[in-house]
Amino acid sequence: MRQPTGAIAELCIALRHRWMPEALFVILTAYLDESGTHAGSPVTIMAGIMGNARQWQRFQTEIDRLRRKYRFRFFHAKELKSRSGDFQGWPVEKCLALITDLAKLTANGLMEGVTFPLNNTAYEAEYRAGEAPRSARFDSKYGLCFRVCLIHLVVEAMRRANPHKPLSMHFVLESGHKNSGDAERIFYEMAVEIKARGFDLLKTVSFARKEDCDPLLVADFLAHNTFMLEAGSDEQRAHKAKMPVMNGGTPTWRRPEKTGLTHLEFDAGGLAKFRTTFLENLARQRRSNAASRRASKAQPA
Repeated sequence: MRQPTGAIAELCIALRHRWMPEALFVILTAYLDESGTHAGSPVTIMAGIMGNARQWQRFQTEIDRLRRKYRFRFFHAKELKSRSGDFQGWPVEKCLALITDLAKLTANGLMEGVTFPLNNTAYEAEYRAGEAPRSARFDSKYGLCFRVCLIHLVVEAMRRANPHKPLSMHFVLESGHKNSGDAERIFYEMAVEIKARGFDLLKTVSFARKEDCDPLLVADFLAHNTFMLEAGSDEQRAHKAKMPVMNGGTPTWRRPEKTGLTHLEFDAGGLAKFRTTFLENLARQRRSNAASRRASKAQPA
């Protein structure tokens, strides 16, 4: 069989030293401008998409085909919207045709997508406000969005896992965000926690430019659309209100033959509950650490 080529195949070979098409890869990004990370935005958006190596190889073939068909080099949703960059001078009809083809590509052949909008006002009022121990390290808005999406994708990966095949997850985020270190911290903390429970699942988190990693354009596409629904016109928000969401229940927007897509949101007061759980877990961990230190000192030399 001919050896596959492309960024996903190269990543698979580099990590596992051989082509393993069913190994899981998670491509997750936060869109730096229109994901709401800019000043004055009412929401912070993160969107991600997950697929195994074979699915990402097929994706690479299809995006290369669209690149030849429409004659563009790099996809940025913001540039497509403003018809700048590679899309300068494009007629509206051509832009809409590309959007349609990208929507079809995203909706078929991958595993699971997730979008999460964080209300910035609620974040400050419910999550960051109030007294807390000095040792409490609260997530940044970017970090909290990453944590929520990470948890969801881990659950979905384990739900689909084959008990007879090893499962590993590798996350790639768009580079350049000032809080990227927060995402790394959260990833490795969760990796340790999951491993302590018997699952050596989370392997690596890395950062790449969209220009160097085509799968990031799917997350860009999802993040931009979510931002437009959350912070757009009254008509767009009315359309969003009709969409199903997951608030701790059964994931929605899923048909077996399609890419799963789950829109996550906190219920009213959900961020405050999230903060309370975080502080309770922190206190429990501090008590456990103190008990371990006492036990260690009590042991004979």
